[in-house]
Amino acid sequence: MAAQQLCSACGKQNREQARFCGHCGHPLQTTTLKTGKSASPKILTGGIICVLLGLLIYLWAGEHSPYTFPPIQRDLTRQKAAALIAQKMEEFSPAKPELMFNKDLIGDRDARLKGIREGLWYWRKPKRGPFLELTLTPKGKEFFEEVEGALVTLAKPYMPRVIEITGIADAPFVTGVKEVAFTWEWQGVPDLVRAYCNVSPLEGNALIRLYDDGWRIENLNWR
Repeated sequence: MAAQQLCSACGKQNREQARFCGHCGHPLQTTTLKTGKSASPKILTGGIICVLLGLLIYLWAGEHSPYTFPPIQRDLTRQKAAALIAQKMEEFSPAKPELMFNKDLIGDRDARLKGIREGLWYWRKPKRGPFLELTLTPKGKEFFEEVEGALVTLAKPYMPRVIEITGIADAPFVTGVKEVAFTWEWQGVPDLVRAYCNVSPLEGNALIRLYDDGWRIENLNWR
């Protein structure tokens, strides 16, 4: 059956296209009466309530879900930077440190003679060349693996430790990247080695970038 209009004056039904009531002549409103079933106000209200309840359940489940992630720390604090650097260092540790002789030992004959007196090394004339070579003794090999010029490799592996974050700045020409300066040291190095080598504090720097899941180290320069 075609859609019809109800006259607001006499209540009679009229054709949908009619502009005036065919029974009383009253002007018809634009409201039409469909012969099919339409949604009642109760059904519409129930639908709205169901949508609101679903939204509340979704929000509640998001807050209590075990798969939710903590908020991303947008600011790179010194504590966070130190933790990231220490974690990255552990990937390459323990390791045998390569250290430089203290400045007092470079070109200082008396300081080198001290190591000879302590039985760590001695001068040896090579088969070729006019210059003497600094050669480790058995005692020296307990602490050192190799001595080449001013560079010394220790005999045992050690773990590094971040001492202090000395500065954090925005990396030049790059957004979302921080440049971090820090000091660090090798842990547990014997006092005898510390007397001859630069062990602490050593300097390093890192580039740390902010990703959607947090901060990550892009580059680490510490050895």
